[in-house]
Amino acid sequence: MKVRIQGMLATSAAAAALIASAGIAQADGMPGGPAFYDTRPALWTGIYVGGESGWNEDNYHVNFTDFGTHAGSTKDGVNVGLFLGAQYQFGSIVVGAEANLIGNEFDFADNKAVVNGNGNCPNPTLNCVGRVTDVFTIGPRIGFAIGNWMPYATGGYASGSVNFRAINAAGVATEWADNRQDGYYIGGGLDWKVSHHVIVGIEYRHTDLGTGPTQFDFNPVTGANVEHVQQRAESDSVMLRGSLIFNPIYGPAPLK
Repeated sequence: MKVRIQGMLATSAAAAALIASAGIAQADGMPGGPAFYDTRPALWTGIYVGGESGWNEDNYHVNFTDFGTHAGSTKDGVNVGLFLGAQYQFGSIVVGAEANLIGNEFDFADNKAVVNGNGNCPNPTLNCVGRVTDVFTIGPRIGFAIGNWMPYATGGYASGSVNFRAINAAGVATEWADNRQDGYYIGGGLDWKVSHHVIVGIEYRHTDLGTGPTQFDFNPVTGANVEHVQQRAESDSVMLRGSLIFNPIYGPAPLK
């Protein structure tokens, strides 16, 4: 009986050693069983930094308050931006805050053609065009984590540089006005966590910079004031985003 028990213990010890050695071989990347994959949850907590770019449409309106007239323009373009944010996950809910600096591409030369005195200014020999050249935003985000995916909503404060030009048929600006205006943005998006430290996504946002104060526009050649203007600007954009997120909770991923 004693010999049988010793034999069973020896057999069990050998089996345990075999299983342990197989596990070590897999962890070292050696053949001998299915690969081990990193199955830790897609934790969204961390500080992140990234870039974004996409389509942008500016909707611009200018009032000439001296005469009670107005004009407007719509412009499609490309925007490019950088962002920095921090967020924390509570169960499936992810809350955070993000700051963005976005620049918009815009070419006034695209709006210079005035055919047969058919411009869109009150003076039909001119085209009145406007743009938002850059926008700074900061505000909260709230998302819902679904594994590696996270839909979210966002909104907050926005500040943008709004520019007005009255352009003649030769493409020369005869009236010029710039103003920094404050407003808000609101939007939402979808993030996909490609790995523990890489996120890609898409975001839509609407930015409203409101109506600015009444100011003089001026002739850029002579520097003389021409008339009083009041500018209003909004924009809509769809941007692709990519970022790196840093979270000290995660060390190196397990070997495969």
